[in-house]
Amino acid sequence: MGLSMALGASRKMIFLQFLVEASSLGFFGAFLGLGISMAFISLFEMAVLSVLGIQVVLGVLIGFLMSFFFGVYPAYLGSRINPVDALRTDS
Repeated sequence: MGLSMALGASRKMIFLQFLVEASSLGFFGAFLGLGISMAFISLFEMAVLSVLGIQVVLGVLIGFLMSFFFGVYPAYLGSRINPVDALRTDS
């Protein structure tokens, strides 16, 4: 982040970078959870067809929205940091 800002990235681009990262992690995490839950359903010999399509879509949408919602504040804080301070620290 500090290097991107030092090379000329705007605060808006840093904010969007954080949001895209948080949203993509939530999206892939929701699909991973979906896959694990389907594996447990088949492991316990339950009917896979008992899971409705709307439940799958709703689960993935909730996972995406939660990660997006909880990624806004850290993205805002990350975009407001001074690039010199970001480069100076290890974390």
